[in-house]
Amino acid sequence: MNKQFKKALPLIICFIIGVALQWFLADFLNLKDFKHYSDTITFLSVLSGFYITAIALLFDSPILGVLYNDQADTTYPSKLHRLKSYFAQSFYINIFTIICFILYPKEIFFPFFKWQYTLYKFQIIIPLLSLNIFCIYRISDILFYMFSLPRNTPK
Repeated sequence: MNKQFKKALPLIICFIIGVALQWFLADFLNLKDFKHYSDTITFLSVLSGFYITAIALLFDSPILGVLYNDQADTTYPSKLHRLKSYFAQSFYINIFTIICFILYPKEIFFPFFKWQYTLYKFQIIIPLLSLNIFCIYRISDILFYMFSLPRNTPK
């Protein structure tokens, strides 16, 4: 299996689960008149700021060497590489979600012979938001792991 595919596999699985769940949520929650898109965009923008701030704080931290020397698994050479990959993927997904919020119309009609299917904006956004939540979990998992590492040891 390709190494890049192995790295992206959890994201792909989460997105597929999110897409499957969105069909159920679309009928169950009936969010056709969801009016909090601007609040959600604000939250995602703050989240992007968190990603950038966390990277900046880690850049000059003594924990950087500890993370670099800590072997992650066979997919990543170190925990630092894993964290960098997670930050990059999360940031790109976050920006893509914001762009979808802004550019995607409220609804799109798809005619199928005698039937007509309407794809609403929230049906695209729900899987993307679930993917963002999954990315927050992955990054937080490593950041909380860093609390247990020795940081201020003499060199």
